Amino acid sequence: RAMLDAATPTLVFATTNDGKLRRMREHLRRARAPARVDAWRGAAIEEIQANSVREVAVAKAALALERCDRACAGVVAHDCGLCVRALGGFPGPYTKDFNYRVGGDGLRALLDGAGASDRSACWDETLVLAREGREMVVFTREKEYGDGEVGEPRKWTRWRDDASRSVGSVFVATGFGFDEPLADVSEDEYQRFRRDAPSVWSSFAAFVRESGEF
Repeated sequence: RAMLDAATPTLVFATTNDGKLRRMREHLRRARAPARVDAWRGAAIEEIQANSVREVAVAKAALALERCDRACAGVVAHDCGLCVRALGGFPGPYTKDFNYRVGGDGLRALLDGAGASDRSACWDETLVLAREGREMVVFTREKEYGDGEVGEPRKWTRWRDDASRSVGSVFVATGFGFDEPLADVSEDEYQRFRRDAPSVWSSFAAFVRESGEF
């Protein structure tokens, strides 16, 4: 694993989501990337409402860099949304609000109401590194509707009462070999998906390891 010491560059992750923080640290550790990641302190950075996940993440990174209250090598921001092909990529950047207003059951009802037989879906995500006096480095992954589809949770291994995960709960990662929604897969399989599925997290960790800037 990467050896971290007092001189190791520190990044600040503009999130109050402990799960995202753990995921970032795990990807950096597995990539043997020489950087540590600190949690954000203070009030959460508000997110703009925009028509793309990329716009949301870039705006959040810029605001976080402006408000960061400590010396660091840079700040990181992340945003993601579930895109459903039959709905023209919706909810996409509106996923966070959609979770609470409509939810996974509502999403399936929308597809049923539209008579949509195509349930293809994928995650659109962006991770941004912002540094003082430098251009932002933006990591995105092109939407691949072959990644998955919208399904119906039945076992509820996780998230039954977590509205913030309502939309994610119905996603079936068929491209990763799953045949049931993320809400239903075992904990081992879920962690394997978070760790090994193609993502901006692994791309960012590889950049930190290979760029020679950290």
